Amino acid sequence: MILINERKMLKETKKYNKAGKELEAFKVVLKNCKATCFREFKEQFPSADRVGDKEVEVCIDINRNVYRLIIKNYYGEQRTVFKEFLTHDAYMRKYRS
Repeated sequence: MILINERKMLKETKKYNKAGKELEAFKVVLKNCKATCFREFKEQFPSADRVGDKEVEVCIDINRNVYRLIIKNYYGEQRTVFKEFLTHDAYMRKYRS
């Protein structure tokens, strides 16, 4: 899959030094991911959960659940769009309250 607006993701995550290695690993796996649906995507990213617009929005745990990466997947187009990067607490307030 192709990661759209990667620069925005890197800019917004720059202040979270501890997340850097896992974000890089995420990008490598994503680049080679050919998922055609959420089920297949979850096989590549076991921590993936549907959030928000459950058709396209996905949450990925980063750094053992310290951070949450929110993306939108368009499986038919093989595109992933960065939406936001949150601490676990901010994620819980926004998506689970």
